[in-house]
Amino acid sequence: MKKAGKLIIVTLLILSGLTAGAYFFLKGREGGPSNEFKNRMAKEQSDNQTDRAFQYDMPDKATVLATDGEDKNVLNFESNSVYQVSNSNEARARLDRLIKRTDADFDNPIIAKNPFGTMENSFYFYFHTSFRCMVRYTITVEDETISDHIRYVNNGQENNLAKEHEFLVEGLLPGKTNFIVM
Repeated sequence: MKKAGKLIIVTLLILSGLTAGAYFFLKGREGGPSNEFKNRMAKEQSDNQTDRAFQYDMPDKATVLATDGEDKNVLNFESNSVYQVSNSNEARARLDRLIKRTDADFDNPIIAKNPFGTMENSFYFYFHTSFRCMVRYTITVEDETISDHIRYVNNGQENNLAKEHEFLVEGLLPGKTNFIVM
C-alpha cells in the first residue's frame, strides 16, 4: 500500500510539473512582442535613427493633405475653448457619425486636423484593414539635419494587432513640408 501511495504521489508531481511547464511554454510563445522587437521599437522611436525615410521623389508622389480649397481631404474642427468637455464630446460625436457613414480603409482614411483642439500640429486618422496588422508611422522632412520621427501606434489590442485603427499622428514640424509614411 505504501508503494502504491508513493507511486501515485510521484506520478501526480510529474504530471503537475509537465502541465505547468507546458502552460508557461505556450503562454510565452503567445505573450506579446519578442524582446528583439521591443528593442527595435525602442531604438526606432528614440529619434536617433541615422537611416532616413525621405526619398527625393516624395514631393511628386505624395498625397497632399488639404484643409481647404477644391482638393480638401481633411476635416477641420473649430473650437474656441478646447478644454471644455462639451467641445470634446461634440468633436467625438462628429467623428463617430462620420465613421458610421463611411467605409474608411487604408487608401481612403478619415483624416481630421487636430479634432480636439489640444495638439496644433497633429492629424487624426481612422481606417479599417482587411487583416489584423500593426501601424507604424514615420514623419520625415526634406532637411537632412532633422531626424525622422517614428512611432508605433498603440491600439491596446493583443500583440498590438487590429483591423480597426484610430490614432493621432503627432510630431509634425511647423514651417516644414512634412511627409507621413505609414
